[in-house]
Amino acid sequence: MDWLTNDMIFYGGIIISAIALLVALTSIFVFTIKKINLTARLDTEYGKQIKRTERAKKAMTDK
Repeated sequence: MDWLTNDMIFYGGIIISAIALLVALTSIFVFTIKKINLTARLDTEYGKQIKRTERAKKAMTDK
């Protein structure tokens, strides 16, 4: 088992960590873009989202 030296395990761990970091950053980027697109689509179909404080003020004035 000459290929399983301490150096190979060490550098292999660094490579695996780097790959995991790249996958995580890519996922964050993709899901952020998808969230932006979904929010834009929902805004066009249903209108802008009203915040709770604005909704409460509107409910008070409607009475």
